[in-house]
Amino acid sequence: MSKKVKASSLVETIVAATIISLVTGMGMSVFLLVSSPSSSTQSLLDAQEISAEILDTISSISLKKHEYFEYKEKGLAFEGEIKSLSEDLYSVEILALNPKGRRVYTRNRLFKVYEKD
Repeated sequence: MSKKVKASSLVETIVAATIISLVTGMGMSVFLLVSSPSSSTQSLLDAQEISAEILDTISSISLKKHEYFEYKEKGLAFEGEIKSLSEDLYSVEILALNPKGRRVYTRNRLFKVYEKD
């Protein structure tokens, strides 16, 4: 009632199982590496938050002066430029740069300045 199994089929099965285990392990390590939050994600979130704070604190006086400004926080350098599009409409562009000088984030906003009588 017992059948003899060829040794070659047993070896093939063990080799196939080993290869499948290795490929699955490498796939899981790549998945975990890609899906985990990294420092670049954190710097992007910091850049979004800080650039929003900068835009919220710009005054109409600084808009009219067409200032270029620089700001550094949390290891990021922020460069901003204000351009006049019309008499009362201004464009503000903020670039966030990492310590290596690479652009991490760019934000643009239009401002309309109302004159008080």
